[in-house]
Amino acid sequence: MVNNYTFSRLGRSRTWVCSKIKRGCQAKVKMEYGTVRPYNLDHNHPPPNFHISKDGHTGGQILVVKGFTFSRWSRSKSWVCSKKSRGCPAKVKFEFDTVVPYNLEHNHEPPNFYVSKEGHLIKI
Repeated sequence: MVNNYTFSRLGRSRTWVCSKIKRGCQAKVKMEYGTVRPYNLDHNHPPPNFHISKDGHTGGQILVVKGFTFSRWSRSKSWVCSKKSRGCPAKVKFEFDTVVPYNLEHNHEPPNFYVSKEGHLIKI
């Protein structure tokens, strides 16, 4: 995820294309030695409001909203910031495919990660 846009890896190359390539978006980035290098960040659409992915380590679901990651709170519809254990108060609710913000105020910067071809979040 770069600037709140999602990307998918193009084959086995270092090039990642915008997830909306089938809708005509030509935005691309390159991954070099764990660093994202902008190639073309001109999108023909706004960034997605949210993205649900699998954690690359645990396989559990992760919700990404505005570049921040959230994990499900028990079996409820509430999702808490992934840094809750470090005191972050941010929390959202997910209802009918819509994110309902409770508190989007974080006390930290968003994490750096990318979405693998398999749909897993990988921390950089």
